[in-house]
Amino acid sequence: MFLVWGIMLVEVFGLTKWGANETHAKNLSTLWGTLVFLSMTSTGEGWNSYMHDYGVQSPRCTPSNNYLSTDCGSVPWAYFLFISWNIISMFIFLNMFTGTVVENFSYVYHLQGSTALSREQMRIYKDVWSLFDPMGKGYISRDQVVPFLARLTGMFEVGLYPQQMRIKALLAQSKADDDESSSPSSRRHLFRFRTPRSPMSRSTPSRSPQSHSLHSSRSPSPNPSSPHSQRTHHSSPMDTGSFLDVGTHSPQSHSVPSFLNADMDQPDENEPRIESGIDMNKLEAALHSVNPGELVMRRQRFNRMYHEALMADKGKGISFLSMLFVLAYHKMCGSPVNLEVSEFIERRALMDKIDAQINLERRLSVDSRATDPDLMPPSNDLS
Repeated sequence: MFLVWGIMLVEVFGLTKWGANETHAKNLSTLWGTLVFLSMTSTGEGWNSYMHDYGVQSPRCTPSNNYLSTDCGSVPWAYFLFISWNIISMFIFLNMFTGTVVENFSYVYHLQGSTALSREQMRIYKDVWSLFDPMGKGYISRDQVVPFLARLTGMFEVGLYPQQMRIKALLAQSKADDDESSSPSSRRHLFRFRTPRSPMSRSTPSRSPQSHSLHSSRSPSPNPSSPHSQRTHHSSPMDTGSFLDVGTHSPQSHSVPSFLNADMDQPDENEPRIESGIDMNKLEAALHSVNPGELVMRRQRFNRMYHEALMADKGKGISFLSMLFVLAYHKMCGSPVNLEVSEFIERRALMDKIDAQINLERRLSVDSRATDPDLMPPSNDLS
């Protein structure tokens, strides 16, 4: 646009008489001087004064029918060229230039709302990288991507589960106190008291005294020397199924003692349940606090990062810088407001490609399971 307007101004006002505002640095006599003049008037500096100077008419100039012999200006051309240039340059191009500069440095306005990457975080990243690249080659293999991502912490933490949901963290949160683990109420659930059954509810059919005597007369007496007979003969009430049968030899005396109530079978939910030093109530509360949506988001992000890292492999492996860019895009620059329009379009196309690859692998895994004879359910055809 500068060149187009410069040529038109030189062609129309190249021989026009200078006014009070024109100097050797501010004129339209040469193309180079015209370009400098246009850049100056782009900010709106005295453009209307120059417009009136180049609209000079007789008797302040020498008119002539030959345009090469006159030094007069043109009022219509002066109004058209200067006003149009003022609108295009000052209200369009200047705003576009300002917007481009602001857009390129837009991340400065988001520093207060986001956590900047510190040197300590970069040291953590380098330390984790050195574990998988001890020789310092700058590349890691494909099979090291998953363990590398799992070892990252801080700003680059991208595990499938948050730190407070890891096994070690859950065990630390659910650890029982010493006074709780030693209390009798916490050990009550360890004893599984079984309520005695009545004779009518037992699985063996009841017999009359006559049938019982007839059965005992027909059945041979047990051999005291056999292990089975000795075990049966010396069996204690505890071996017969429940220690609650002590003192209840008659069928009519199968009632629960008063000191063993049904509360033994159904402990209070508020009482601590201790298993191997772990408070099960605390563990259950911690597991219920998990947000399923966050876990789905983490798994999707981890899968995308894994496939993007594999795409960055050019034959030598995944480079240090490529992995750092992958982490930065997914952890720090994932929002569209942090990207330019072209970068956002490229990232969107890349994410669509990665999602298509993930869906394809998921379908292939389902098909392979369906066709694998070892994973197929057993057939009920007996023929």
